[in-house]
Amino acid sequence: MSERIDAFRFGPVSRALFGVYHHVDAPRAAVLLCPPLLHEHVRSHRLFAGLASLLAADGLCCLRFDYHGTGDADGDSTAFDPARVGEDLAHAAEALRSRSDGAPLIVLAVRASALFARAHAAELYASAVWLWQPVLDAAGYLHQLEMLDAGERSSGKRYPFARPGPVREAGELAGFATNAGFRDALRAYDGHDWPDGVPVAWLDDADALQRATTAVDAQVVLPTSITGWAGQVELEGLLPARDAREAVDVLLSDLEAWA
Repeated sequence: MSERIDAFRFGPVSRALFGVYHHVDAPRAAVLLCPPLLHEHVRSHRLFAGLASLLAADGLCCLRFDYHGTGDADGDSTAFDPARVGEDLAHAAEALRSRSDGAPLIVLAVRASALFARAHAAELYASAVWLWQPVLDAAGYLHQLEMLDAGERSSGKRYPFARPGPVREAGELAGFATNAGFRDALRAYDGHDWPDGVPVAWLDDADALQRATTAVDAQVVLPTSITGWAGQVELEGLLPARDAREAVDVLLSDLEAWA
């Protein structure tokens, strides 16, 4: 039987969001898939669409959505405001719960969305949080983005006939226009603690997990075939979602701990 997928808009008319719901009859859990930011959102789209399909095939319905000012949601990239992400998450959780027959809500936070999950998981009444290659240091992440942006603009390979490369416009970061308050609003997520009673799993490659200093309830190893995209501008190969199969199996082998 073919997968049942529904694309729709939701949330306030003044700042409508966009979501794609992967249907499951009598779901075992409902997964809210929170995307990465800026160029990482674009680069990883197919990977996480495929991951949502994997989860749905295993009985977990899934809502992929775009924050206001990102992806197919209303507003251009300058409209994205980290300070209002909590509102977007609340609307997305409501949209998912209205379709999932009361199934426990699991927040799957990719990259910088881990910052938002850490701050808002309790408000969402999440039963668990799964972190995918999480960014947990907003200031450090912004520094990495600044370095990436500067490196790409001065790259002789990217701009062989332009010396120096293009000048960055005010607020531009990794090829995206951002608003004047974007950086400060993202940095404000540093310092949050994980809410008590919400179990957390960290999914990453083996080296990253070995370096991790944040205490979590479980670490799940991802194969390098689907982790190399993080922090990169260019994709060096395919990102086959099927390679997440083993990691998904590890999580679902003890689903009662999460849901």
